[in-house]
Amino acid sequence: MAEDESQKSRFDLFLEAAKNTAITSGHKITTLTQVIDHSFKATEMSRWMDISSTGAGFGGRFHRVFHGHDFVSNFPEVVKRFGLKKALTQYPFEIFKDASTPDGVPLPGMQTPAKNNVITPKQAGTWGSQNLGKALGGAAAIYGSYSLYKNAENGDLVRPSVAILATVGVVTKVTAGVVTANPVILASGVADVAIMTKNKEHVKIAFNEISVAVVAQGERVKEKLLPDGLAALTNYNLRLFDSE
Repeated sequence: MAEDESQKSRFDLFLEAAKNTAITSGHKITTLTQVIDHSFKATEMSRWMDISSTGAGFGGRFHRVFHGHDFVSNFPEVVKRFGLKKALTQYPFEIFKDASTPDGVPLPGMQTPAKNNVITPKQAGTWGSQNLGKALGGAAAIYGSYSLYKNAENGDLVRPSVAILATVGVVTKVTAGVVTANPVILASGVADVAIMTKNKEHVKIAFNEISVAVVAQGERVKEKLLPDGLAALTNYNLRLFDSE
C-alpha cells in the first residue's frame, strides 16, 4: 500500500512538472508550429484577411486585431464574399494557420473594442489574442485548477505535498499569466487562490506539519554538526578558559 502511494506521489510530481512546463513555456511552441503557416501559399481569402482595416495595403504587426481574423466579427462578411461552404471549411483553416504563428489571432469579439479604441492594438494583440502555444498553456492551467478542485473536494489539501504543489502552481500561473499576457492562465491562478482560500484550514494543517518537520530536521542536522567529539573539544576549551 505504501509503495502504491509512493508511486502515485512520483506520478503526481511528474504530472505537475509537465503541467507547469506547458504553462510557462507553451507559448514558445509557436516557433515550431509556425511552419504550418509557412507551408501553405496565400489564398484569395488569406490575402483579404490580411488587408488593413482601411482596405489600403497591409497592416502592421497587430493588423489581425482590426480585420479578417476575429472569427465572430468577420464570419458574416466571409459568407458574403466567399460563400457559406468556404466560410465553414476554409475560413476556420485560415484562422488555424495564423494561430500557429507567434502573433496568433484575436479572441472572438476582440475586433470591435480594438477598432473603437476601447483598448490599444498592443493590448488586443497580446492579452486579447491567442496562439497554439498560449492555448496549450491555458489548457494545462485549466486542467491544473480542476485537479486542485478535486483535491480540495477530497480533503487532500491537508497533505503537505499537495499543499506545496498547489502553492507552486499558483505562483507559476500568476507569473506566467502576466509574463506571457495570457488571461486564461492568469484567471486559472486566481481560481486556484480562491480554492485554497476556501480550504484554508486544510492548508494551514499541511503547512503546520511542514513546519514541524522542518524544525525536527533542523534538530537532527544540529546533532550531526555537533557530534560527541566536537562537544568534548568544546568542553575542554571551556575548562582551559576557566583555569586561566
